[in-house]
Amino acid sequence: MAKRAACDPGLQLVVVLSVVLALAISLGCGRKGPPQAPKPHGPAPVMDLKAIARGGVVTLHFTLPSKNIDGTPFRDLTRIDLYRRAKTESQDGLDTSMLDRLFGRGGNRAKLLFTVKESALKEGRNRLGRKVRLVDHGTGLAPEKWFGHVFEYFVFIHGGRWRKSPPSNLARAMPLLGPKSPDGVTAQSGDSVVKIAWQPQTKLVNGSAIKSDVFYNVYRVPDAGWPLKGPLNEKLLATCSYLDHDVENDNKYCYTVTTVITHGELFAESATSATVWATPVDRIAPPAPSGLEAVAGQGSVNLLWKESKATDLLGYRIYRKRAGEKTFMLLTPEPILRTTFIDRTVFPKVKYTYCVTAVDNSSSRNESGTSNVVTAIAR
Repeated sequence: MAKRAACDPGLQLVVVLSVVLALAISLGCGRKGPPQAPKPHGPAPVMDLKAIARGGVVTLHFTLPSKNIDGTPFRDLTRIDLYRRAKTESQDGLDTSMLDRLFGRGGNRAKLLFTVKESALKEGRNRLGRKVRLVDHGTGLAPEKWFGHVFEYFVFIHGGRWRKSPPSNLARAMPLLGPKSPDGVTAQSGDSVVKIAWQPQTKLVNGSAIKSDVFYNVYRVPDAGWPLKGPLNEKLLATCSYLDHDVENDNKYCYTVTTVITHGELFAESATSATVWATPVDRIAPPAPSGLEAVAGQGSVNLLWKESKATDLLGYRIYRKRAGEKTFMLLTPEPILRTTFIDRTVFPKVKYTYCVTAVDNSSSRNESGTSNVVTAIAR
């Protein structure tokens, strides 16, 4: 009976079909399917986030990424999310883990401070190239929870199709009850230099006395109200004046000054002072010509002299007076470049006295002292 079943053609067909089906399934699982589209990569994280406490607010500066994580160009910015959390004393240094940033330690969770749409970044002065500047005024916090507390910030960059960057580096700042801005700021121009001076500041914004060391920063801005870049001074100034030598004569410059008080490694900077303007000018006269000689001719007097050593020489002015006159008269309203001059406006047998000056090409047209004086009588 068993032998007959083993030889049954129907049973053999079922076995063969089962084997073929199993082989087909196994071979089908090993085949490659159609190519899958790569998953989109998000923008690279911001790596240069900085937080600066000044004038009772915290200003955040950073550069938008130019590439995605996979190295391809990043072009489809949709929004920026800025997060903030208060740093507690139990936190040792700046946390770097994603969970610590989002949830903090001991329930100190970071909160979304605000979102900036891409369209807003194209307006006003908030975006210079790919630089971004955001300001935290202590939103949602009472003054006693804002001043004197350390806050940590980080940002996320969002691209199209719900792509999101990793979190940025952490930046921290402590808004302090800051000092008042300096009073009595002045700017005095000189030759290729501007001196900025101000009165010392001794008060905080609430009128109480400053109990720590006081320093200052000097800024040069295009005009009043413009965002500040780095100060002109490399180190905080302990004095109430600063010389700006990085200027060119005849250009107009605008300055503002801030007061700075320190708190350990952190500092509080005041709002900016009133702006002042200055235009440095060349006020140094060229050396006077020398070796002036006069040779009388027929109806004329010929003058010659040695050239001035000035590097910015515009030319020379010739002065003359007749016998009996007390003041010299200018013969050349427009300075001449040559070192000779023929005076053909003389009368015979009249005594004339001459001198020459040098004039530079600055906007103030500085004029040298006079050369030696010579006399001649025309024939």
